[in-house]
Amino acid sequence: LFISLYYLFMWFKRPSDRSALYYVMLCFFVSVYQTNLFNTLFPFDLSSLMSYLTYQKIIFASMCGVAFSGILFFHAFTEQRDRRNIEIGIVAICCVSALVLTAIPSYELFLFVRRYVVSLVGIGAAGYVLVWSAVLVARRNPHIRSYLAGLVPFMLCVLSDVFFHNILNFSNAIYLSFLGMPAFMVAIAFAMGSKHVELYREVARLNAGLEQKVFDRTRELVEANRTIEEANRRLRVMSQIDHLTQIFNRRCFMENLDVEFERARRYGNDLSFIMFDIDHFKWVNDTYGHPAGDAVLRDVASCVRSSLRKSDIVGRYGGEEFCVVLPQTHPDTIAGIAEKLRRGIELLRFESDGRAFSVTASFGVTELRGEDPAPSAVIERADKALYLAKHGGRNRIESA
Repeated sequence: LFISLYYLFMWFKRPSDRSALYYVMLCFFVSVYQTNLFNTLFPFDLSSLMSYLTYQKIIFASMCGVAFSGILFFHAFTEQRDRRNIEIGIVAICCVSALVLTAIPSYELFLFVRRYVVSLVGIGAAGYVLVWSAVLVARRNPHIRSYLAGLVPFMLCVLSDVFFHNILNFSNAIYLSFLGMPAFMVAIAFAMGSKHVELYREVARLNAGLEQKVFDRTRELVEANRTIEEANRRLRVMSQIDHLTQIFNRRCFMENLDVEFERARRYGNDLSFIMFDIDHFKWVNDTYGHPAGDAVLRDVASCVRSSLRKSDIVGRYGGEEFCVVLPQTHPDTIAGIAEKLRRGIELLRFESDGRAFSVTASFGVTELRGEDPAPSAVIERADKALYLAKHGGRNRIESA
């Protein structure tokens, strides 16, 4: 009974564990039968409150309770979840047997019927459990061995009592089930405890595995995010940088020009602008080939980029046309900066198929003015200045 109180508490904590509830039922019926209706637990005789026949009916009805609760517990403990119909049938047979016993009015008839009903119920329950235990052993059920460790000695005791007392009617034979039943209950209690320990270990193992999976998945996600970030970075670079010259393309350059234009207008800062074009670039492509023309574009862009500040913005505006935005640069100095770029380009040397050549560039420069409504006005003036430089002999600088 004390053991059953613990497992009743366990069942309240985890109602899905039906084996704990059925074990409590089994403990109750075993206790009623073992203690003769609790007479050995209390200082007064409960049988005095009823007739001896009623007392015997309750005692032997408890044996039917031991049979069906034991089978229910067997199914739940060994995790046989597909035995619902069999369980209902067994409970019905045991309940009918108990009702048949309790409905008999005569004590002599009760003793006669009890001998065969209890024998059939006991042998049927024991046979069912033993047969299914053998099947579960063959199926390598993980819990059946600990169950059999307590069941087999108890079953031998019960079958011995049924054979000697109910079949052979040896009244002087010792009731061995009174020795086997407590041993069975204690063995099953230890088996359930070991099962719970196994369950806790399995839960711990699953939690550890889950934590490892979460760790691995998190690491995979981190790596995936890094890959995605790197891909996004490359996409941003591809969308902003001209592949050939490695400077801003036209779209990104115009976005930066808009930002610098608004900043200069808001804070009243100087803003200078340069537009230049490589002279006779079509002739270079036609004479030396397009690979030589690509080399010219790359080296010119690199020369200009290395000659300016990090804050200055260089972009490829067209085929061989480039633009430079110089924030916080006074208009008086813009011509000197353009001259530095012109001379740097003029000093570049190229070679194609053993033939050396050089190129020059024409520059148009201007600055932000108060009447400029948008960056397009600055670009338009610089383009006009570049046009003048082209028609003024090339390789020169014009201001507008």
